Amino acid sequence: MRTRRLVVPAVAMLLVLVSSPAVLAQQAITVPIGPGRDEPSGTGTATLTAQGNQTVVVIRAASTNPEMLAHIHADVCPGVGAVVFPLTNPVNGTSTTVIDAPLSQVLAQGKSINLHKSPSDSGIYVGCGNLAAAQAGGAGGAAQVPARLPATGDLGLAVPLLVVLGAGLVGAGATLRRRRP
Repeated sequence: MRTRRLVVPAVAMLLVLVSSPAVLAQQAITVPIGPGRDEPSGTGTATLTAQGNQTVVVIRAASTNPEMLAHIHADVCPGVGAVVFPLTNPVNGTSTTVIDAPLSQVLAQGKSINLHKSPSDSGIYVGCGNLAAAQAGGAGGAAQVPARLPATGDLGLAVPLLVVLGAGLVGAGATLRRRRP
């Protein structure tokens, strides 16, 4: 009975730790943004990160333009196609956008990320990066989708193992204590 009082909370703690979002890896891809169709002034990267039913897009571009337009388009570079997902305008080369669609849907519908010179010069494409390479496994130095992000020093997976080991030791100790005359 005493063992059960110790094991049940340990197992409950293990389940909480294993199901916590911090333990689960996030899927992310980084797309290199090369020169645009019209000018090469918007090169950089776009990182798309899965967040459940949403996708976070972070753009970092080496641009001399104080504000640009950014979109995910239906066609690959250098073509542009229709806008599939509008993105937050990069200001001084950076922006973060939350798209209300899972990463798989963004990759299925969008083929490239295009940066436009400015809100007033939306017809001038200064940067472009293909999303299609991410779906094909990143051939040719383009985006790659890792199966899991590398460990960054957190103990997310070690803690559940330590909880299980501790619960096992408590159970073994209780069993040995009962056997004592």
